[in-house]
Amino acid sequence: MSATPDSFSDIAIAARMRDALTRMVRDELDQAGLVEAGPRKGTFVKFAPPTLVARERRQRLQPHLQSLIAESRVLGFSAEELRDMLDEALKESGREGD
Repeated sequence: MSATPDSFSDIAIAARMRDALTRMVRDELDQAGLVEAGPRKGTFVKFAPPTLVARERRQRLQPHLQSLIAESRVLGFSAEELRDMLDEALKESGREGD
């Protein structure tokens, strides 16, 4: 084995991990769009710039926000009331000012 692991199996051996755990990690990285694989190139973890990670986080939360906004409209809450409720929930969770 070279100084730099060439495959996920090499990583598993180097880290003394089970292949199943390595596959699970690879699958999670792949689902996040962070795995690049090519014929005769191998499989690599891509560098993810912080802006990409931030954009991914926003994209994952966006549907929940849209659902919350739609439901608040159905229930007759104003935008100001919704903001107040969110601020209150953040205070209660200890996340205010994060």
